[in-house]
Amino acid sequence: MKNYGLNDVLGFGKYAGERIKDVIDKNPGYIDWCLSNLDHFGLSATARSYMRTGEVEVEEDDDDRYDDRGYYEEPRKRYDEYGGIYDLDDDFINDVLDGDPEAYWNID
Repeated sequence: MKNYGLNDVLGFGKYAGERIKDVIDKNPGYIDWCLSNLDHFGLSATARSYMRTGEVEVEEDDDDRYDDRGYYEEPRKRYDEYGGIYDLDDDFINDVLDGDPEAYWNID
């Protein structure tokens, strides 16, 4: 059985090629029917929650990383402080290398 997430695309049936989230918004009864009648069809916990509440539940810290369609956006890397030395972003240098970009050689 495949557990579909909100951004997974259906590969069969009336809504083939559409995201689960969009199908839930258009016709939640179709998803209910799939859950009841198709052995190969399941929903992730997030998708089941969205079926019940109509809202995408995310961690508080991550709220600003989701756009209005529910897609997760990776935080942008910064290269201002160290100028991208050794192709490392500022957060990596500060967090992993304790602010010393020359310590990159010691990473296993």
